[in-house]
Amino acid sequence: MPVPVPEGAAKPSTGRLNVITQPAGARVLIDGVQSGHTPLRLDSVAPGRHTVTTIIGDVSTKRTVRVEAGKTVVVDIPVAVAARTGWVTIQSPVRLEVTKAGRQVGTSDQQRILLGPGRHSLTLSNRTVAYSSAHTVEVTAGQEAVLKVSPTGRVNLNAQPWAEVWIDGARAGETPLANLQVPLGSRQFLFKHPQYGERRLTATVSTTPIALTVDFTKPSQRP
Repeated sequence: MPVPVPEGAAKPSTGRLNVITQPAGARVLIDGVQSGHTPLRLDSVAPGRHTVTTIIGDVSTKRTVRVEAGKTVVVDIPVAVAARTGWVTIQSPVRLEVTKAGRQVGTSDQQRILLGPGRHSLTLSNRTVAYSSAHTVEVTAGQEAVLKVSPTGRVNLNAQPWAEVWIDGARAGETPLANLQVPLGSRQFLFKHPQYGERRLTATVSTTPIALTVDFTKPSQRP
């Protein structure tokens, strides 16, 4: 039974749109405009016809829906779409964007990146640490392909007079330490000396070599 609307109450001028996919995490475009990732709820959609595009890996699906003011439209992409695909899992110590032919298909943060069966040429990259690498992966429908990458950068460490060094809690050795291969990303460096105590540094390891030096004979410089 319709609920009576009090006199003077403003009638809704927009509708709602819920987009669901199996699995979740698909990119959603509304009328060609990037709008988020599934599960997605949009509360202020203009009434009328809209094209909803979902992109899961390199599989895209389009639906045309009609939105009415004050009503909710649900777009649910069936599991059958995922059943035609396989998926890739990227294992990396640093977040990587995954692109195919210049188009992003996912990130290493996702548990699964859905791709059609066959051979795929993927580029893994992270602008912050200036990393990029090309990989070829074979995808089988209904199966998982695991791509493990361990991108590292070179780090040179020194101390005056000397120090033991730990990187992210793991002992690396005594200074001087040259050309250490350290995983890319933000790392914690701990320098220890039996007489002068400890110094801690945080640095971003990238594909460009970095050098860190601690001088225990000088006062610690704190920001």
